[in-house]
Amino acid sequence: MERSGTRVPARLSRAWWAAFVVVPLVLGAAAAFLGKSSIESNLQQRVERSVAGTGVAQVSVSVDGRDVTAVVPARSGNDAIDSVRDAASHVDGVRTVKVHR
Repeated sequence: MERSGTRVPARLSRAWWAAFVVVPLVLGAAAAFLGKSSIESNLQQRVERSVAGTGVAQVSVSVDGRDVTAVVPARSGNDAIDSVRDAASHVDGVRTVKVHR
């Protein structure tokens, strides 16, 4: 019996499918999660530095994505709230700013 020059592709086993599909998906999800937390941390540090320049003490800053929430002390006046809002909104990368007492 003579064989022709064409090859019939072998079927891939489940382990190979896992290696080609599942592993890249898991690695991509991990990279996206780790990258997001690093970006948020960097943005929070930059906003905190900017807000510290306003002279308003005890401002708490949190970041979710590109959205910033700042909490000023209850005794703070409207001028303090406005200056914190302005300082945070001028940081590159900030989308929205909410300031609460």
